[in-house]
Amino acid sequence: MQVSGKYLETHSLPLDCTIWLNNPEYVSKMPPRISKNAEIIDDACIQCAIDVMGKSSFNKENSTTFDGMLARGGNFVATAYAETDPERSAVLAYLYELRS
Repeated sequence: MQVSGKYLETHSLPLDCTIWLNNPEYVSKMPPRISKNAEIIDDACIQCAIDVMGKSSFNKENSTTFDGMLARGGNFVATAYAETDPERSAVLAYLYELRS
């Protein structure tokens, strides 16, 4: 949303700088943001993986065992599409996970 020439972040928060600051894997100069609905987005990715591979493939001790969009620094959809409307973010995450 644009208000008086300034971008208004309504659905996201700054990502914790301990995750990306001085990290050689983070190549951007822009401070990253993460969706306020990151947990819902993660749940959508997990649900997709369970739907595709079955419940037996899910390791409760380490939910990032799936190859896909989940990452320790933040889910891909939660960071790349941080300002997506909350109603759409879970569907977007499910579709991205299905594609991965």
